[in-house]
Amino acid sequence: MNPQTQQDESSTLENGNTVTTNDFIWFADKELDIIEMAVYGDVIRPGNQCRCRSIDELLGKYKPKDHTAPCKLP
Repeated sequence: MNPQTQQDESSTLENGNTVTTNDFIWFADKELDIIEMAVYGDVIRPGNQCRCRSIDELLGKYKPKDHTAPCKLP
């Protein structure tokens, strides 16, 4: 492998990393709630506390003991 080629590849990689670390993505509260529901199964933040219902709850086979309100999906 040519040393010059190797150097060019590494500088491109370094430049790519610099570009990606400087890009910021801002999420709205509703989008963050959806991510939190997908990962943790519930949402807990000031002003909004809810949980995702299970399939058995949706079908009426199970009644939850926790009285936290179910999340409303957008």
